[in-house]
Amino acid sequence: MANYIHNRMELYRKLLKDNGINITAINDIELRYLTVLQDNVFGKNNYITTIITKCNPQGRVADKISKTYRISYTALKKFSDHW
Repeated sequence: MANYIHNRMELYRKLLKDNGINITAINDIELRYLTVLQDNVFGKNNYITTIITKCNPQGRVADKISKTYRISYTALKKFSDHW
């Protein structure tokens, strides 16, 4: 499974335009793994931010709250030089 995801990220990076941004949504269980994977594919310097969204998929009646993480990277070679 890990190799499959890595191959998809490599392909996506090649298809992404130079001014493009990659935003990937993931839960907290796989957050660390995906961050390391994307650091390798897009480069640590191209990391933008991680946005955390809290949601309650069962509505107001339940107290269960889950988090979704959106990890964003730019396709630019040196992120800090272009912003």
